[in-house]
Amino acid sequence: INAEYMGVVTPALVTVFFGANDHVETASRPEYHVPLEEYTDNLKVIINFFRQFCGCERVVVITPPPSSRADRIVSTCADYAAAGKRLVGDLQDDGVTVLDLHAACVSRLEGWEPLLADGLHFSADGNRFLFDLLMKHIAKHIPTMIPDALPYPLPRHSEHAEKWNLAQSRGGQGPSLS
Repeated sequence: INAEYMGVVTPALVTVFFGANDHVETASRPEYHVPLEEYTDNLKVIINFFRQFCGCERVVVITPPPSSRADRIVSTCADYAAAGKRLVGDLQDDGVTVLDLHAACVSRLEGWEPLLADGLHFSADGNRFLFDLLMKHIAKHIPTMIPDALPYPLPRHSEHAEKWNLAQSRGGQGPSLS
């Protein structure tokens, strides 16, 4: 978050979704590997930053999905996912929930591999899968934040279209866009 916006913009909901690169094997990519304890500490710092310093009402921690890349081990990824779930449980903060993407992927009847374009990053199907899970998670845990429940601060397109059509029916050119 840009420091100039601190205190000016308060996000109502933040998703924290990282860890897929952190659990890479140290021998193959030491520059990416983050030890599990450090990963958990970093996750806690990020959550606290949004909850305490930004005043964010809700934080959804998304566990890392499994990976089929050669430099990542599925069981190690499960350890990082479990650490994130454990941390959220230990925080005992009603404003912080966890979406267990790892478990959702692994339990998929169709398998989780088609969700990944390159063994790590989501394909179009993977992005849709995550979006659907997140919307279900919000509906269950934060129902006041489902998209249809949120206020819409700008005029809707239909309001402009009605004004335009009314002006045109009266022989005018419609409202000015400037």
